Order: sequence, then C-alpha cells, then structure tokens
Amino acid sequence: MEPARNLGTKKVTFSNYKGTHTMKALIGCAPNGAVTFVSDLYGGAESDKCIVMKSGVLDQLSSGDMILADKGFELFDVLPQGVTLNIPSFLNKDQFTLNETLQNRAIARARVLIERLNARFKVFRILECIRAENRKKADHIVKVCAALTTLLPTLMDELNEIPLI
Repeated sequence: MEPARNLGTKKVTFSNYKGTHTMKALIGCAPNGAVTFVSDLYGGAESDKCIVMKSGVLDQLSSGDMILADKGFELFDVLPQGVTLNIPSFLNKDQFTLNETLQNRAIARARVLIERLNARFKVFRILECIRAENRKKADHIVKVCAALTTLLPTLMDELNEIPLI
C-alpha cells in the first residue's frame, strides 16, 4: 500500500508487525470456505480486537456460533452470550496433554481453510497497490475481491486433497 501524505494517516496505517503501511479487514468464513463477512478496512495500527468490536461482526453472531481464531485474538470478554471462541492452547508446561494435542490438530486443520482463503485474496494484486487517491474506494475493492473468490472452486475441494496429519 502506498503510504499516505498526511502524517495522521501514516500513523494509523503503519503496522509495527509488518514494518510497513498496511490496511486490515476482518474476513468471516463458513466451514465450507464461503466468505460470510467482510469488514471495512482499518489502519494497520488498529488492534485485531478493536476491529472485531468496530466491524459489526459481533452483531451477526448468535448463541451456538463459534469463532476460530489465532492465539492473539483474546475476545472472550466481548463475545455475545452463547458464542464460543476456539483458539489453540498455550503451552504453559513441558508439553500438551493428549486432549490439548488433539484439539490443536483439529484447529490447525480448520485453519488451513482460513489460510487458503487468505491466499485467494492475495491473488488479487490490486490489494497490494491501492494508491492514496483510491483509498476511499479500498473498502469496495476488498469486497469485490471477496465476491470474486466465491466464483472459484470451493475451498473444501482443495482441503479434501490434503492428507490428514
């Protein structure tokens, strides 16, 4: 992404994690790989938790829903009642228990789906070079890219080709 000229905007878009100016979106994915939610874009400096809270995705969840996320997504305190958060276990001892190992494997297998979806977004090179004058259109560009991913073969077809660990 081309850095903005405005210093305030530069501060908001700079990601310490990536070491460059970025924008982030929250993408929801169904178990079959279909895109179910696309947030507006937020500056790279915005925390993931803040994006979840501002994006409106929490309003779309209902009791019985489950969120699969990375370890860094500490959302337990903001989830609607009855919605569960499934994140990999933290290693707080010498090794995981058998139950933790099995759960982490299941989460890792499901995360492959998310990584494949992310890879599909990266195919759209337009997302890498959104110029400053097009930044206001960037939310629409990301949503069009999300819609285009639905025209590709299903992610489940790809996942069925991956051997179980």
